Amino acid sequence: MKWLLRIILLMALISLCLLIPVLVSELPDKYKPWAPLSIEDKPNFLTEYKLSEFQDNLSSCTSFLGRGGIEYTSVADQEAPDFCEKTNRVTLDKSLYPYSARVTANCALTSAIALWEKYVVQPAAVKHLNTDISRITHYGIYSCRRVNNSSSGRPSQHATANAIDIAGFTLDSGQQITLVRDWGKDSDAGRFLKDVRDGSCGIFKGVLGPDYNTAHRDHFHLDLGPYNICR
Repeated sequence: MKWLLRIILLMALISLCLLIPVLVSELPDKYKPWAPLSIEDKPNFLTEYKLSEFQDNLSSCTSFLGRGGIEYTSVADQEAPDFCEKTNRVTLDKSLYPYSARVTANCALTSAIALWEKYVVQPAAVKHLNTDISRITHYGIYSCRRVNNSSSGRPSQHATANAIDIAGFTLDSGQQITLVRDWGKDSDAGRFLKDVRDGSCGIFKGVLGPDYNTAHRDHFHLDLGPYNICR
C-alpha cells in the first residue's frame, strides 16, 4: 500500500507542477511580477516592487509614462557633489494635475506621483470634497543635503530627487486645503488629507506628515527610499 500512496502523491505533484504555469498565465498582468507596470492597474502588493525596478532602468520607466499618457521631458544626467545624484530624471510636463512649481524628479518617483494622483488624490477629493483638484502645491524635490539638514548621518532622499514634499491642494472652486491649517480637523478637508496620507502609504515607501514630527507639520514627505514608514 505504501508504494501505491507514493505513486498517488507523485502523480499529484506532477499534476500540480503542470497546472501552476497554466494558472499563472491566466492571472491579470498586474499580478505578474515580470509584467510591465501600467497606469491602469490599481496599486497592489507588487506596485512597490515594480516601481523599484525603475530606479536603474530609465527606459522601462519612461515607457510606463508614455503608455500612461503622462507627458514628460528627459533631463540629462549631471554631476552632483558628495553623496547627491542627478541621474535618471525627468520633468513632469502634464499629468492628471498641475503643480505649483516644476516637478523634476527621478523617473521612478515621477511614476509613483502619477499613480498617486489617479488612485489616491482624485478618489479622496471626490469622496470627501465632492469636487476635483485644480493644483497641487509642493515645497520641493531635489536638495543636496542629509536628513534634517544635519552635518552627519544618512543622506536625505531629496539628495537624489527621490522625494517630494506636498504642502496642499487647490480645489476647482478655488478653495485651498493645507496641511498646516487643515490636518487633524474633523472636517471634509481634514478627512481628505487623512485619506491622502493613508493612501500614499500604498504607493510610496516613506510617508511622513504632521503625525511624525513638527518638522513635517506643514507637508507630506513622500519618497521611494529603502525604509518602509507610514506616519
